[in-house]
Amino acid sequence: MKKTYLPIAFLSIMAALFLFSCKKATVNSPVTIVLQPSHNTAEGHVDDYINTAGPDTSLEIESWTISGTPVNWRTYIKFDQSGIPSSASITSAKLYLYGQTHPAGGNTTDDNYGTANAYHIRRVTASWALSTMTWSGQPTNTTTDEIIMPQTNQSIESDTVDVTSLVSAMQVNGNYGFEMGLENETHYNIRQYASSYTYNPAHYPKLVITYQP
Repeated sequence: MKKTYLPIAFLSIMAALFLFSCKKATVNSPVTIVLQPSHNTAEGHVDDYINTAGPDTSLEIESWTISGTPVNWRTYIKFDQSGIPSSASITSAKLYLYGQTHPAGGNTTDDNYGTANAYHIRRVTASWALSTMTWSGQPTNTTTDEIIMPQTNQSIESDTVDVTSLVSAMQVNGNYGFEMGLENETHYNIRQYASSYTYNPAHYPKLVITYQP
């Protein structure tokens, strides 16, 4: 009698293994996308001198002077993440910022200058457009999961920043991009990187995102 049940048990095990392998096969593989646009219209700086925003060849995070008047600059940048399914889970996000040899701000010689040039990267929480942004009308942002980039004495520097937490929050709450500003806005301090308007396409700001569909 026992021998008559052995094939049934064996077939049951094989069927279970087959169903398990089918289930594993239906799990989607991670997807990586590279966002590095040219002339990104959702990228630029706003300052409190002329109280307007606009693009430039540099991403300027700065406190300097113009004709002796202290002026602050903050940078905003947003990448088009609309190709990521709303149900996807972000597993990795890296922001690549590149130094450049022809800086537009500060002393126009050093990308980075000053003794207090540490800055933050925050998630913006409201919609914005460079064409209508003013210093007094900047969009809101949050300090939750903000990234502090430490003081540097390097004249020129490229940075790779892990922004996984920020991009994951964008995936849930809406993508309004990043805001970058000095931690201490006192003049003659600056950090700057190449923008998507610079002469070298390889140095355009880049966001590399890996997600699980």
